[in-house]
Amino acid sequence: MRAVTAFALASLAMLSSQPAEARALDHLLSTDDIGLNKIPHQGTSNILVIPVHVGEGGFPAGQLADLQAQFNPDGGSFRTYWQTTSAGRYDPVPTVVAPLEYPDRCPLPGKTVATCNVTFQDVQLITSGGLRTAFEDMLGRLRDEQQLDLSSFDINGADGQADGHFDGVIVVSNIADGVAPPLDAIFNGTTVADGGGGMITLGVVAMAPPVHHEFAHMFGLIDLYGGPPVNGLMSESSNAISAFTRQQLGWGDVVEVTAPMEIELPPVLDGAPRILRVAAPGGGPRYVLLENRSGEHHGDFETGTPGLYLYSVDEETLADGPLHFLDLVSGQLRLPNAEAPYMNVALPVGCDLAGGPNGCALTGVGTSRTISHADAGDTGFTVTIVDEAPDGTLTVALSDGSEVPAPGDGEDAGLSASGGCQLGADTDAGWWLLLPLLIRRRRAA
Repeated sequence: MRAVTAFALASLAMLSSQPAEARALDHLLSTDDIGLNKIPHQGTSNILVIPVHVGEGGFPAGQLADLQAQFNPDGGSFRTYWQTTSAGRYDPVPTVVAPLEYPDRCPLPGKTVATCNVTFQDVQLITSGGLRTAFEDMLGRLRDEQQLDLSSFDINGADGQADGHFDGVIVVSNIADGVAPPLDAIFNGTTVADGGGGMITLGVVAMAPPVHHEFAHMFGLIDLYGGPPVNGLMSESSNAISAFTRQQLGWGDVVEVTAPMEIELPPVLDGAPRILRVAAPGGGPRYVLLENRSGEHHGDFETGTPGLYLYSVDEETLADGPLHFLDLVSGQLRLPNAEAPYMNVALPVGCDLAGGPNGCALTGVGTSRTISHADAGDTGFTVTIVDEAPDGTLTVALSDGSEVPAPGDGEDAGLSASGGCQLGADTDAGWWLLLPLLIRRRRAA
């Protein structure tokens, strides 16, 4: 965590009177700002990948070759990762353009080649629209010098149709990495002529590496590191998404547990993801999610022990005001998993993703665990693994002390299918105060 200077807060406060939908990085608490603050997460999107180099020597040839392999639309790891992780519900088709070279100037206004970077405290650059100027320069050069039709990178939107915003832009450069600034939310949204007679807007961008973690921020996902372990992409870049993120993106079938039952859980990465949700007594925005992290693709996308994982979720960590993530007293960013109440952590709290006596994963037929929240509040249910198929599918029994119904289609066993949950009331203005904290290097796990 880094401190925000009083000057930074005062400078950003002057922007508060400007109209903006600043709900970026809310883990899809709101979805009505897809386009401005979030990229589409369903269907097919065309993703623009821009290599950029400032200074002499040009963009490194070896790095460019690696990018072209990673973002190859036919079998490259980027597209495969998201197709698999989303169970086929999202398909980003990447295009790597020729590198943009800036041998003797910096696209950031007021910067030289030697100082061409985005620093954590560079409030003047942000409040003056410096990022907007830089991206106008880059996109204009692609359009004019490379004759690139920018409109071809807008084929998707909240309703599956082109919406006037880029489907997704990744910049790999020596200017900045490890950051995904929500440009529109911080008053640097960039609108340019698309080369086809229209206009197109860049509302959020990923500055990579790490590629998948920063790209996921463009969906609206927040960082989940800084606290107890959770084996998810937003906490550890070496993992696929975890159940809470999958629920929010709509990349799995969520089943409400309301009574004892026995049910099959296929591995979430093997094409038929199913998540169980056990609510707190009386309902509310606090619940426990269960998912099967094993199967054929586990070793390709995961580093944790395969097995059944339980996660505590408390939506209210995002629901107590637009400035929740900024501690105005200490001047620091407050990550939602940094301290209790935690937003989303693996259970039991502080468990070991690598396994062992305090392992997070529940493994082996006959093993069971009481389903409790991160604060030890009991849900009233216990889960037991009763069978494991050769393909990794787990049959689990959830019991509240009464008789478990025979397996069936779920409706008679207390199940109700759901496509996800609504996290609560929208948070509106105030995210602009997080601007300096968004321009920082994230750790690459």
